Amino acid sequence: MKQFRIKPTKASRGMIKGMSIIVTLVGAGMLFGAFSGGLLEEAGPFGIVWALTCISIMAFALFSAFNRKVADDGIVEIEEKEGSASSRESVETRLRHLDGLMQGRLVTEEEYRTQRQKILDSL
Repeated sequence: MKQFRIKPTKASRGMIKGMSIIVTLVGAGMLFGAFSGGLLEEAGPFGIVWALTCISIMAFALFSAFNRKVADDGIVEIEEKEGSASSRESVETRLRHLDGLMQGRLVTEEEYRTQRQKILDSL
């Protein structure tokens, strides 16, 4: 299975940074409004949980904006179907190896024919 690493373009990386900063500013504005308006005192435990959630979202947004690994961490795995070019190369390699065994008299004629048919059947 082949793996390919996907790297975002400069434009998409810039968009991630921009959106992360916007989310951080909105969260900071909401927290400032809640603290200055006295909403946190009135909301009780819910207000504390809400404030901590806003702070967590802001921290993650900033982390995403300025950490390259977050944006560059895409890995795609591609499985090869039977009959693809590399699969045919594998069959060719196996047949050549089998021919070499036959020429070196390391397998009998019957073993050669049986193994050759198995390799061809795998196509």
